[in-house]
Amino acid sequence: MSEYINVYMATGAPSEPDWTYLYQKPETLFNLMYNNKAKTEKGKLTYFSCPAMSDKMKKILVFKNTISGSVAYDFRDGKQDLIPLTKEHVSLFTKRNLIIKDGPTLEFGMSYYLFADESLPVYFTPPFFQKPGYTQDAAILPGEFDVGNWFRPYIFEVQTWSNYGIITLKENEPIFYAEFKTDKKIKLQRFIMTENMEKIIEAGVNSWQLFGLGQSLSQRYNRFRHHGMREKLLTEIKKNLIDEEPYIF
Repeated sequence: MSEYINVYMATGAPSEPDWTYLYQKPETLFNLMYNNKAKTEKGKLTYFSCPAMSDKMKKILVFKNTISGSVAYDFRDGKQDLIPLTKEHVSLFTKRNLIIKDGPTLEFGMSYYLFADESLPVYFTPPFFQKPGYTQDAAILPGEFDVGNWFRPYIFEVQTWSNYGIITLKENEPIFYAEFKTDKKIKLQRFIMTENMEKIIEAGVNSWQLFGLGQSLSQRYNRFRHHGMREKLLTEIKKNLIDEEPYIF
């Protein structure tokens, strides 16, 4: 049994321009915090020495923002106004009906794709150990799915706390965490999304049209495996790997 899990990551969709500049390469939360570690007396323990905390931090990737910018939103009285306040900004959309009455759910034009060569649950959360400014007004939607048994984008989508306000993103601030739930080492490699991969995602997202509404994740995983989608996808990914050193954590 291998000590590594190969995880493949892509950003953006092939139907869009190549916005690689929007996406920083992620780093582990442990590395980011350890690089900011204060000097301590020799022999004094810190939470970096505690496996209950440090082991968890070593399996959390921090995804950061690249462009500083602000967008105002106003959803009062039936409006759905999104107004850029800065020339440089990440595009912001609304694609869902109002879910929480206190504020709309808004989607930034940033999407991330992860797939693994074996079963691997990944938990996406808002940043909780750093202080990004946008979380004063909104929080990214949390979620968890098995990236070895399902292929779909994780989109930078936030729930706001008010029906009007301003969302501000700053350069180099974290926007979300991804926790990899495994004791194995992760070997992270980037790949280029293709139209064939996009079709696999579309088929999975729209599978309810064949199998009905209310499918559980387990049902989706089983169909993905049993119908050979996993092998088909891995073959396509390996043909489109970026020639660079993998990030191991």
